[in-house]
Amino acid sequence: MNFIIFDLECDTVYSRAHGSFINEIIEIGAVRLDAKLNRIDEYHRMVRSGISKKLSGRIKKLTGITDDEIRSEGITFAEMIDEFEEWVHKTHDNVFISWSDSDIHMMVSNLGYFTDLRTIPFIDKYADLQRYTMKKLGITGSQISLTDACERLALNEEDAAHHRALDDSEMCVDIMKKCYSKREFSSFILDTKKDCFYERLFFKPYVIKSMKNPFIDKKDFNFRCPKCHRRARPAEKYRFTGHAFKARFECPKCKNVFVGNVRVKKNFDSLSIYRYTSEVGEKGSAEKNETLEKKTQKV
Repeated sequence: MNFIIFDLECDTVYSRAHGSFINEIIEIGAVRLDAKLNRIDEYHRMVRSGISKKLSGRIKKLTGITDDEIRSEGITFAEMIDEFEEWVHKTHDNVFISWSDSDIHMMVSNLGYFTDLRTIPFIDKYADLQRYTMKKLGITGSQISLTDACERLALNEEDAAHHRALDDSEMCVDIMKKCYSKREFSSFILDTKKDCFYERLFFKPYVIKSMKNPFIDKKDFNFRCPKCHRRARPAEKYRFTGHAFKARFECPKCKNVFVGNVRVKKNFDSLSIYRYTSEVGEKGSAEKNETLEKKTQKV
């Protein structure tokens, strides 16, 4: 088994032909490791835009990449894909790794825009290093950045050129070497030909807004009083507002009146349910409220 750790940089450009924006790849960097995480070789290319003549000011500032650099060193996206695929096939049984699956998403989107492909033909196995690292560090909730991960792992990345593809790939290599466990990492490797990989990749989670939705379970809409913990009675029907279902409740024991809030988000194959209470007249926040309850269930 070999590992190919890669990173992409992109520029958000407007396509008149499609009437929409696209994150167009402008740079790719990759590092190949063997099964023992020994560095074998690397790949790096600048990619000329097929849509815009100039880079946006934001990307120039963020990456330090210049228009002259793209013009003098860049090749077309199609040329890069052919060249990169040839480089990939120098070894077999490759597991591709990136920091979050956004780069996989980006590559598929660019393939769909510039070619007839809707999948990446040379990627059979993939693992999200961000998910794996967060698991190893015991981090839940919001995703952490590459820089944050390096700081938490006490890795020196001062000499790295942040937001440059090859340097970010090298940072991922350092994280991989610091966190890698063959047994644990194997469970994060996905077969892109199975498990609805691309359907899952492009699925956009959404908040359920109707009580008639078949995924709604009425049991999740019962509340106990936050003061005396007795089961409270709903004083009105639930209404959807502010990304959550809300209804006033009254405790039959202590007469406390409060608002029960329930937010149900549909993921690809699960539901994320957030329940919290707030005082009457208070907006409340699912992220900050101390009575927040979370659960995820398969569907």
